[in-house]
Amino acid sequence: MLKRYHLFVIVAMLILPIACEEPDTCGPFPSKYDVRGYQIYFSTPGYFTGLYLDTTGSYSYQGISIRLLTDVDYLYSQNTHGTFSLYACSPLIPYSIDSISSITVTSVYDYNATHLSGDTLNDILSIQYIDVPYREVNIPLAAIDTLRPGASKDAFIRIGENPSDSSKQRFIVQITHTNGESFFGQTQVITILPDSTRNSNKSLKLTPNRGRST
Repeated sequence: MLKRYHLFVIVAMLILPIACEEPDTCGPFPSKYDVRGYQIYFSTPGYFTGLYLDTTGSYSYQGISIRLLTDVDYLYSQNTHGTFSLYACSPLIPYSIDSISSITVTSVYDYNATHLSGDTLNDILSIQYIDVPYREVNIPLAAIDTLRPGASKDAFIRIGENPSDSSKQRFIVQITHTNGESFFGQTQVITILPDSTRNSNKSLKLTPNRGRST
């Protein structure tokens, strides 16, 4: 019986993390963030891995995205887990204190017969982002007006309709928060190809994300 007791104590010491003696000794960790700006540019799709699209390249509309990468200021908080918490002293999951009320994307040039220069493209766009706690969301861009999600640190907008032909394109993006803050930005100019003219990757010219600010 004594041996079993000793074995139990040893196993418990091995599997239980060392907890904080006091709640305020955990951290501080970044628990929230305040959005102070957006980097807006054409890139390949993918969270934090999208590649900035070179302005001399030509790209199928299905292989590009409009990236919305936030510039943020972190707010720090203490972790309040108690002495015997299994996850004592673990970092908190940061979330945005800003909520988005609308995103509007317009085309500088004619995109197709139903979306001319200056028209909104919202009806043919969708947005993908990571919501707290790390849940992927993929919705029509127009649904942002009713969902009003928190501002994700990385999101990308996809185009769901062919352009009329191969042409230079630049999009203007306006992002409005529920507190009245508005952010404007525009993408670089690239050539977007209709799906029927999609060719091999030899036409793609990619460069790493250069942290383009707007």
